[in-house]
Amino acid sequence: MPQSNVITLAELDVDYLIPEDVNLESDQYATYIDALKKQNVLPFSKGNILYSDDVWDFSGFTTLNIPASALKINFANAPEEFRDDVKNYVLAKILDNQLKIQSIHSSAKSLWQFFRYAVARHIYTVDDITKGFVKDYLQMIRDTKSITALRIAKTNIKSFFLQYSVNFHNIAQPGIIALFEYDDHKAFAAHKEQNRSKDIPHDYAIKLRTALNEIAHNETLPVDIRAAACVYIILMQTGLRIGEVLGLYPDSLQVTTLFNGDEAYYFNYRTWKREHLNNKATTARTAANSDAKAAFDLLNTLHKDKRAEMNMPFLYMGSKRFTKASQFPLCSNDFREDAFDLMIAIDQSGLLDTVNLDESRYPDLHRYSVRHRLIKSDDKKSSIKVTTLTFPDTQQFRFHCCTELYNAGVSFEYIKRFMSHLTNEMVKHHIYPAKTPQENMEYATTVLKGIISGETPILGPDKGLTDKIKRFIEENNFSVARDLDEISKQLALKIPIRQKAGGVCIKSSQMRDCSIDGPTDDFYCAYGVCPNIFHFYYMADITYRQCKELEEVIGVNRIREQMFYAERGNALNKTERNAYPKQIQKNLNMLYSLATKKLAPELEDLKRAISEQGAEHVFQAHPEIVSIVGNLDVIEKEVATWMSLKP
Repeated sequence: MPQSNVITLAELDVDYLIPEDVNLESDQYATYIDALKKQNVLPFSKGNILYSDDVWDFSGFTTLNIPASALKINFANAPEEFRDDVKNYVLAKILDNQLKIQSIHSSAKSLWQFFRYAVARHIYTVDDITKGFVKDYLQMIRDTKSITALRIAKTNIKSFFLQYSVNFHNIAQPGIIALFEYDDHKAFAAHKEQNRSKDIPHDYAIKLRTALNEIAHNETLPVDIRAAACVYIILMQTGLRIGEVLGLYPDSLQVTTLFNGDEAYYFNYRTWKREHLNNKATTARTAANSDAKAAFDLLNTLHKDKRAEMNMPFLYMGSKRFTKASQFPLCSNDFREDAFDLMIAIDQSGLLDTVNLDESRYPDLHRYSVRHRLIKSDDKKSSIKVTTLTFPDTQQFRFHCCTELYNAGVSFEYIKRFMSHLTNEMVKHHIYPAKTPQENMEYATTVLKGIISGETPILGPDKGLTDKIKRFIEENNFSVARDLDEISKQLALKIPIRQKAGGVCIKSSQMRDCSIDGPTDDFYCAYGVCPNIFHFYYMADITYRQCKELEEVIGVNRIREQMFYAERGNALNKTERNAYPKQIQKNLNMLYSLATKKLAPELEDLKRAISEQGAEHVFQAHPEIVSIVGNLDVIEKEVATWMSLKP
């Protein structure tokens, strides 16, 4: 049978050849599988995977530092009676080209647990699986495991039933698919909330930051230990995923010169978490503060020789455990042993306790089981066996960074970009907001501190708010220099402050609802026309994005207008002839208004803030405006053009 029908699995950088007359989503798949078993070799254009192999290894198909274990599917874990059924399911999922290999691997694990349960109850073929059996299995998961495990089981077993019924024969008995409906959504959400990673306690984070910096710059310590400390400093200061840090290159740190001659730094890094398929990564950018830059530069130096010896391009080259080019770039599992060495060194240096701690100590941190590690006792005469190490897992650094940014007043939209998240829901999952009388007390006090201290004056008419604040300070005999924190806290209990798109809603009364809230809220906030909206220089990125979107809408409408006129010609009536010009003029007026009343003042005050406070201070407080400052010359020319559109 000729093999000229090619399925290109672009994300795996591989082609798969199937017979020309085979449709994979039909009963022809069964015939194809019979032929494939005889041929035995899976017809990928690279690699050598046999159908009969117990392990299908896809780790060589990707250049990303994904743990190899996630790319090796070991079918020996499935009962022999159902092994081929799982293989057929996996192959069909791969050829469907909609999921990552590690996701398909996870589905396979779920299925072989299901089939092991079947064999234990003397069921040996797919056709013998009944509705009652499936119901019993799901009840067992519900009773003995979590609601998350139940959802995973339902999703994967349903997928298997549907795929098998299409490709082989129908095994979906009446009512069986209904068993896979999800349980109560609120219960599932509550379970996720209860079991998500915890934030790193604030005081602990300060101690850890100090310890990591001391270890990194201690020239008496081994290079391996100091290099691992640099990795953790970058993790802590950026919130990047560990794989993204391990994938950095020596030239990933970029510098941009600001309008006033100062320099600002950022990382260009590769991320694949937000990508839906395999072997695909995109470049993203995140701000690098002074700690992150110093750690990067030090790590660049520490591993310079090893990088040259191995002719490898990665910033972090691992400990002495890693001596082969095939081991790079390192993945999170590879790094764990290096992390253990670092945390033992931190404990032995007396900087922070990590070794063999009681479970009640640091309950929000991760507790790792450790083997084959000994340390000297205090008297140096004997050794102590290390059984556990307590320190944050790499995911907690991400939660901590998201929470710190949010509590400092950084918008959801920026955090989503900063952290390479796909949705606002994912951002919210990573944040532990402070519980206060305000919607966000930390954000409210931050805004007020900026106003009171003069660091971030209100732009536009403030409706007497500044005068009211001054009067409050005078009446209570406060000193701004001495009592800034207390003034901000007291005012935050009196002045409701709510974060909105492109600004801040500041109402005059805690008890009075916003007169513009409700159905019109999205409209007022989206277009920046709410009379309660105040804005500051650090919102320039949002205003700029709004201007660019309006500019794009105007361009699209002009093209549509031309096409509409070309199609209708003289057949247009007066109303139709005026429709597009009228809409375009509305957009032009809005663009002029945004550029004149919001963006131009924000850019001017941004330059003032950098000149007075320094770029490092401004970027650490408001990292969302890094891209604006880096492109200020271009943006100011665009603003001048938009401001020339005076209606």
